[in-house]
Amino acid sequence: MAVFSWTVWSRSMLSSTAANNRDLHSPMKESGVRVMSCLPCNLVEPRIMRRSHGRGQRVIVGASPTEAALVPTKPMITKEDLVAYLASGCKPKGNWRIGAEHEKFGFDLGTLRPLRYEQIAELLHGIAERFDWDKVMEGDNIIGLVQGKQSISLEPGGQLELSGAPVETLHQTCAEINSHLSQVKSVAEKMGVGFLGIGFQPKCEIEDIPIIPKARFGIIRKYWPQVGSLARDVMYRTCTVQVK
Repeated sequence: MAVFSWTVWSRSMLSSTAANNRDLHSPMKESGVRVMSCLPCNLVEPRIMRRSHGRGQRVIVGASPTEAALVPTKPMITKEDLVAYLASGCKPKGNWRIGAEHEKFGFDLGTLRPLRYEQIAELLHGIAERFDWDKVMEGDNIIGLVQGKQSISLEPGGQLELSGAPVETLHQTCAEINSHLSQVKSVAEKMGVGFLGIGFQPKCEIEDIPIIPKARFGIIRKYWPQVGSLARDVMYRTCTVQVK
């Protein structure tokens, strides 16, 4: 904050001062005013306070910077700067790719209940052995499959997810998902297992969903209830299709 300070003398003090200072020529000096400034006058808005001081009076002005003092004449970052920064991270069109994540609910065709982990494990082993996928193990538990740049993984509620490879066209993504569904169906049918592509589990409560023995899910189970009342529903009872 800039501070302006004027000292205004009484008439008798002014006469005495003028007599001793013959070189006072400016109007400010002749009126007995002393000025101390930290900012140009056009950049401050003064607020005046008066204090008595003996036979004279001291006037103190506290000034806050105006908008002219605060707003820079040139913006530090322009719109063009932001556009150029984002554009610098773009891939050349020849490197553009698309990929999809496809989740689905598995259920027992006889009871319409969610799959137990043992059934999911049998399904994963069957797909791996029949269609040449590599198994992803966590201890003794199978938790996913990998083939090239594709992977099959499990969500906390046992949802089966295909994470597709980055491909050049939407048609390739479509063919990849259709191939995946065909493989899953060919193994699942012999097990009496079906799959449903839908956004929300239509039948079962959270308590009916079997727990998947995956270490990361143990951490999530403790954390998600702190996020909100529906966090566990999102974790156990939803499926999505995502494009990346």
